[in-house]
Amino acid sequence: MNINIKPVRPCKNEPFYIECDEIDLNVTCAIDEKGNVFPAQKTDGGVVVIFTSDNTEEVTLTLSDKEYENVISLEEESEKLNILFNGKLFSSYQYPSEFKKPFFGPVFTKTGNTFTRPDLHHKEHPHQRSVFVGVGDVNGVDLWNEPENSGYLIKGKPKNFVNGSAFASFEADNIWVDKDGNKLMNETRKFTMYNQSEDCRYVDIEITFKADYCDINFGSTKEAGPLGVRVNENFDVDHGGYMKNSYGACGESECWSKSAQWCLYGGKLDNENCAIAIFDNEKNERFPTCWHIRNYGLFAANNLFFKGGISILKDESITYKYRLCFFNNSAEDVSDRFLIYNLNN
Repeated sequence: MNINIKPVRPCKNEPFYIECDEIDLNVTCAIDEKGNVFPAQKTDGGVVVIFTSDNTEEVTLTLSDKEYENVISLEEESEKLNILFNGKLFSSYQYPSEFKKPFFGPVFTKTGNTFTRPDLHHKEHPHQRSVFVGVGDVNGVDLWNEPENSGYLIKGKPKNFVNGSAFASFEADNIWVDKDGNKLMNETRKFTMYNQSEDCRYVDIEITFKADYCDINFGSTKEAGPLGVRVNENFDVDHGGYMKNSYGACGESECWSKSAQWCLYGGKLDNENCAIAIFDNEKNERFPTCWHIRNYGLFAANNLFFKGGISILKDESITYKYRLCFFNNSAEDVSDRFLIYNLNN
């Protein structure tokens, strides 16, 4: 079976979703006319191909079920799920009973360092663990910070595992409650990782809040994301790092509180360039989001403080989608990567 891809920009290891009819193969790869092999995998209604091209010409690919050695795997441990690329640990989804909220991380660089803060018991902003989800005012309950009187999440185990040659994904359900355990809302988050080179790897995160118990009001609070990332302190701005956004703004004074399609936090680890970019999705409410990005290392997409709170009526829901890019080299092509993301989603 053949499919066609026509990228809008030259691309490297970009995931493309191609709608196609019923596929009768256990697809593992796609092969072009020159014999180049790309990871590929069946998904609902089509196929995902991790594609690379130096130009924007349309290419015909033949889907194949030949053995493909490079895969992403998911391995369960006690209170965490590990994500491995060809057996090498990339990150983990952690839901330990000792913490009030689950988190994704730390996220490892190709040298074994971490993009995100590795210390899970840091005394400064201890709730900012790697990649996390939180809102500081949910019907008046703090679910961002973690003082004694804050709310917490009843953490569900990961489920709906999918893994293969092109991508891996899983979901987790959580119940947001106040300090006494009274239920406020349900939340489902989905993570998707793609079989890309270590130069740049994506994590797509989809967060759905469901007002199953009552009307929900997210207050106009600075203590919110809903998506938050805490970068490794060794490349925060206070340690020589930098930040910029899609409009060319640089530094906290220009990026903090400003709307932008994407924002990036970068620096050096082990004397190598590295960066984290977060892409807002054009389908998110009040796109483009504002950014709560600070010199000390917090990196969060936050409309609530800068554009005002929002409400979710009982039995309704709201979904946020983001792409996290982890660069192990130059991030000069971040604008092209964002364009491909929003045209292909």
